[in-house]
Parts: sequence; C-alpha cells; structure tokens
Amino acid sequence: MNSMNDLLAKFDAVEVKSVNLISEGDKLFCEKNQAAYEDAVTSYRELTGFWESMEKAQRDILGEPDREQNPIYFQYLSKESGAYIDADAVRKHIEKVHSDYLDRIVEYFRDSYRIDLNIGKIRRALLPKKPDYGAEEGDIAAYREKMGDLLLRYQDILDLIFQQTDGRSFPEQAIYELKSGCHKAAWDEAKHERRYELKKDTIRFLSDFSRYIYRHRGWRDPDWQLKDKMKAVMSGVGHYETGRYKNFPRDVEDLLTDRNILDVVDFEDCGKVRQLKMFKNGNVYLKFVSAACAEEFVRDYLDAAA
Repeated sequence: MNSMNDLLAKFDAVEVKSVNLISEGDKLFCEKNQAAYEDAVTSYRELTGFWESMEKAQRDILGEPDREQNPIYFQYLSKESGAYIDADAVRKHIEKVHSDYLDRIVEYFRDSYRIDLNIGKIRRALLPKKPDYGAEEGDIAAYREKMGDLLLRYQDILDLIFQQTDGRSFPEQAIYELKSGCHKAAWDEAKHERRYELKKDTIRFLSDFSRYIYRHRGWRDPDWQLKDKMKAVMSGVGHYETGRYKNFPRDVEDLLTDRNILDVVDFEDCGKVRQLKMFKNGNVYLKFVSAACAEEFVRDYLDAAA
C-alpha cells in the first residue's frame, strides 16, 4: 500500500512541476481549451446515447426494422427526414476531437516559443492505437471501449512535452534551441572546424549560407535567399538584440521568412547589428556596430555549445 502511495505521490509531484513550469497566460490557455474540449466530448457522447435510446424505443414499439413490414420505423428516424444522426459518424468525430485537442495544446507551445516538438510521439503515448483495416471484432470493440472512456488532460500532455525538453521551461528550451542552432550552423562538427571567420566588426560566414537566384534580363533586381543555417544565426541575432526568443526587430524577422530579398540588408531598427551582405559564392558578411559586439556574438552564440 505504501509503495502505491509513493508512486501516486511521484505522479502528483510531476504534475505540479509541469504546471509550475508554464506561465499564467499559458495555463489560462490550457484550462480554457480543456474546458471546451471536455464539454464537446461530453455533449457528443450524450448526443450519441440519446439517439441510441431513440432507436431502442422505436424497436421496442415497432419491432426490428424491416422496410417491407415496418416502414413507419424508417419514416420516423430516417435519413430523409433531415434530422437523422449517425452514431458511428459521431463516434468518429469524437476521435478527431481528441486528436485536435492534443494537437492544439502541443502546437500552441511549439509556435509560441518556436521550439521543436514531436507531436506524433505524444499522440502515440496518449491516444489508443486504431486497429488496422480488417482487424478482429474483438480488437475493434476494445478500441471503441478505450475511446469511449478517453478524456485527455493537458497536464498529461505537458508531462510528455517536458520529457522532450529534458525538464526545461519553455523560455529556457527556446533559448537552448536557438543557441544550439547558431552553434550547429557555425561549426562543421565532423571536421571540428568553424564555418566563419571574425574580422574586426564583421563575421564572415563562408560558403553555402546564401543562395543567388539567377533571373533573365529585364528584372530590375536579382533575388537572394538565406539558407536555413543562416536563418538559424539570424534568430540568434534577434535574441542578441532583444533578449527575446521571438518578436524580433522587423528587419530580422523579414530574413526568417521564405521571401526573396536583396543582397544587402541594412538593419535600421537594430542597435547592435548594422548590415548583412550576400555574395554569389554563398558567403554572407554580418557587420556589427563594433568589434566588441561581433566578438560578444561569437562568444555567446557561435562558439558556446548550448
């Protein structure tokens, strides 16, 4: 008995820790969606039960349905009446409500904090496995029973999310991934070599950090794109400028999109970084307002292993 109590206490501790790791705003989002999800599932289940009771009442009064012998039964609860409810369709919809709720919670934290989360892994942990096509009736019945009893809790979703973040809070994980992305972009781990060089106030990212898109004659300006690894560096620049992991200055945010840009970008709304310039060989030069700022960025973002 004591061992069971100890186990329950551990689960309680994990739950409290998970909830305490999120902000009040995040908790409010979860609680509102939890309430709406529970209400939807309960209402759909009540609707299914009510309709099945109606069908049973019709059978008790008129006997089993038979189109020739008992046509009235089909008339009263027929699809043609316009008020027909397909209980199986409602059950399938409830299954979707479960997965939609789970996805909404995970995607909220993923998008709000710009972190990577494996939604599929969380789905597999919390949602019953759907039987394969042609499965035995017993397996299908067991699945339906599990789905009929299922009610997800956002606390359980959070527990699995924090397993993926190794227990870091969302702001901590956001910064961890941001700095890890910078370091990975700036270093060739296989060769243990830097992919950049520091020249006074400018960091030169060498080869394959940008893409020149050739346009035929008649285009006013050529188009350029940053490669994903340079976008990872620019996320670090945004954090270096603001101390935030999102909502960076507009000039930085524009570089994180998939839109084509010009080869020279001046950071007019930044105080530490001045200019980005791309070259046809894939090099990118990132100029800071001073050598001290460039050195600090290298130390805290490019060279520091997260």
